[in-house]
This record gives sequence, C-alpha cells and structure tokens, in this order.
Amino acid sequence: MEFAMTDIQNEVKLLRSFWLNLVTLILCYILLSVIGSRVFTPLILQMGDFSEAQYYAINGTTSMVLIGAGYFLLVKRFGTQIKENLTLNALGLTGCFLAGMALLACTIVPLYVVGCYQLTEIRPSYDVLLVFIALLGQAVTNEVLFRGLFFRISESKLGTVHTLFGLSLILAMLNILVDGSDWLVFLTTFLLNLVVTCIYVVTRNIWLTSMFYAGWLYIKFLTGLVDEHWRISAPFISKISGPDVLTGGKLGPDASIITLITLGTVFAFLWQRMRQENKIVSRS
Repeated sequence: MEFAMTDIQNEVKLLRSFWLNLVTLILCYILLSVIGSRVFTPLILQMGDFSEAQYYAINGTTSMVLIGAGYFLLVKRFGTQIKENLTLNALGLTGCFLAGMALLACTIVPLYVVGCYQLTEIRPSYDVLLVFIALLGQAVTNEVLFRGLFFRISESKLGTVHTLFGLSLILAMLNILVDGSDWLVFLTTFLLNLVVTCIYVVTRNIWLTSMFYAGWLYIKFLTGLVDEHWRISAPFISKISGPDVLTGGKLGPDASIITLITLGTVFAFLWQRMRQENKIVSRS
C-alpha cells in the first residue's frame, strides 16, 4: 500500500512539474512577443513613415529575433531536457524552404495547367522581400511555440506518437474555428501539422522546420490566389474557378483534395523514416 501511495505521489509531482514547465515557457513566449510587438517595433516605426509591408517585416523581425534568441538560450540552458540541433546550415535552410514551396506547388501547378487557377495580372512588386521576412518571422514564432515548446515538452511526458497526433488534432480543430467547419479544411490542416511535426522529429532543428513552413506560406503569397492582406504586395494576381473540393475555394490550395493526397503521401514517407531512424520517443 505504501509503495502504491508513493508511486501516486511521484506521478502527481511529475505531472505538476510538467504543467509548471509548460505554463512557464508559454508565459515567457508571450512576454517576448509583447516586448517585440509593443516595445521594439513601435520604437523602430518612430524613425520614419513605413508601408504596411515594411511594418509587418519589422514586426516579424523583432519577434523572430527575440523569440528565436530566447529559444536558443533555453535549449543551451536545459540541453539535457530539450535535445535539439541548433545548427544554421544555409544549404539545409534553403532546401527546406524550397521543399515547402514545392509541396504546395504540387497542387498549384496542375490547377493552373487545367485552368482552375487563372493568372489575371502580372505587376511589379517591390515588397516581395519584405513579405518574405514577415512570413519567415511568422513561421519561426509559430514553430517555436507549437513544435519547440508545446510538442517538445509534451513529447517528453506523453511520447512522440501521442503528442504528434494530439497536437495536430488540436491545431486542426482550432483552425476550423477561423476558416470554417469544412471537413477538407480540417483534414488538410491536420495532415499539414503532422508533416511539419514529423520534419521536426526527423531533423530536431526548429530552424529547418520554420523554413519549410515559411516556404509553404510564401508560394501561396506569390500566386495572389487568396484574398488576404498580403495580396496587395503579390507580384501575380490569380482567380479561382472550378469545384471547391479541387481548388480549395476561397481558402486556395491549402484546402484542395490534391493537397490532402500530397500531404498524406509525404506523411507516410516521414513516418517510415522516423521508425527506421528510431526517432520515436516512448511515453514516460
């Protein structure tokens, strides 16, 4: 009986420690985000008259630098608990960025060919680099939060498999609150998070994962398919025609059945690689 009570007490302590660590790290993340967007960005904006794209680039840069540096120090300080490869390899970063673009291009290119996506305007754009910086900042801050903190901390307690599917499911459910309750939106978002998380598990490098997601976001911006605030800076403007299940409708290629199939194929490949390379952490 004593041993049973001791085991229960130890489990409670571990659970309390797990949630305390997670909440503490999230609060630190929020603090750095606020400092970046409410302190440093306004200070920089006071130096001149900036366009919308410049504003987002500045805001993205400050958030990315602060949160990226904070994550770097976290991994260095608690390296035994959070094992991570923090190497910045230019070839690897470029390759992941192009891979992210190529994966969504598997949907975009065929739909242009068959006429479901139609290019309507080509225009000079001087903001493509600024939007790249802004989207990179968005990708880094997102990946530090979801993969670097939520996933990595939960993985140490629940194991890779439970955390992989659990986190992807939660993020997909949150996404349909924004984009609408569509089964295809839910499934593509679920699979996208599975793929991005698997990339992180295979590489254990948050920068490579961030570059992959930035590439995914950037090619969607370049096409000008989706009516969002970045569209005004896009070098191309396109329109969508055809069945929503194929084109993704107003959400664009993210919500296409082709994207669903492509993501499913990539996930199957990454899952097999994770198993072959013994990347899966068991539940503690």
